Amino acid sequence: MSSMSNVVLVHGWSMHSGMWGPFVDTLGESHRVTCLDLPGHGHAPMVEEFNLRSISEVLLGAAPEKASWIGWSLGATIVMHLARYFPERVEGIALLAGNAKFVADDEWPSGMELSLLRRFGANLIEDNRGAVLRFLSLQAQGSPATKHQLKELRERLDSRSSPIESALLGGLDILEHADSRRALKNLQCPTLLLYGELDTLVPVAAGEAMKALCPKARLHVVKGAGHLPFYTHTEETASVVKAFLKAYRV
Repeated sequence: MSSMSNVVLVHGWSMHSGMWGPFVDTLGESHRVTCLDLPGHGHAPMVEEFNLRSISEVLLGAAPEKASWIGWSLGATIVMHLARYFPERVEGIALLAGNAKFVADDEWPSGMELSLLRRFGANLIEDNRGAVLRFLSLQAQGSPATKHQLKELRERLDSRSSPIESALLGGLDILEHADSRRALKNLQCPTLLLYGELDTLVPVAAGEAMKALCPKARLHVVKGAGHLPFYTHTEETASVVKAFLKAYRV
């Protein structure tokens, strides 16, 4: 259909675009969907330095000229960066389990403990593969993901090459230092904040705090979901995203 709008999906830390699974097919019923691998992940070649600037260049170079962007976890941080610095390329953004500031502090308690994040970096040096698998299991915590689903997620993860260590470390550096609160406060494009009720990595409180910064944003909480709402609650997540995308399309 020529009336279909463009939607670009950006995955999370240590994952790849194949992790979106059936969510892509459901979204593809009404939109032209582009799934991109971050540099050094999946099928994408590594860049000289894994940072928000270089990632933006790569993603924008592979994306349609104008699109709505959906970011999951680290992908949400990247999408907020794109909306701030390249607004002419962004029609709207949907942030799935995203956090304006991933690491908690006194002013922003709704984040991960810095020590836990840095532990992932230390574990990567010792055991790259093990650290990624542990993170995958951590994402499933609190959600209704069954042993079968976790096995399927691991199979999906293994369907492409393991991410390059420097890309993983670069991603952790972004998560540790990126602060999108000012960007979120000044966003002009339509924004959806979507969270899993039981997410242990990015709690619903983060979404509520982000909604306070960006009152025009729509906040939706998926009951019973964890950090993978698009996987464990595909139909609901896709339905909410589709309704959001439709709301600002002519």
